[in-house]
Amino acid sequence: MIDERTRHEMYLGLDASLGTTVADSVMQHLSPVGWADVATRQDLEQLELKLEGRLHARINRRLLFLFPTIISSLAIAIAVGKLT
Repeated sequence: MIDERTRHEMYLGLDASLGTTVADSVMQHLSPVGWADVATRQDLEQLELKLEGRLHARINRRLLFLFPTIISSLAIAIAVGKLT
């Protein structure tokens, strides 16, 4: 794992041998954290599936509440309409 001291030494070596512009460019392409901390495509896909599952569960819970409410409201409206 590359720590900040090693990163700085790498920059100084690149700067001395290739110049500041190249050293800056190379350093910008390095991960600011360890590669173990970088999310992979598979990590993002798993997160997407997890979030989709949560969203579907929320929608299903709301629909389970709304359908009976709508049906009851319609039944009440029909009953009131027949009384008048």
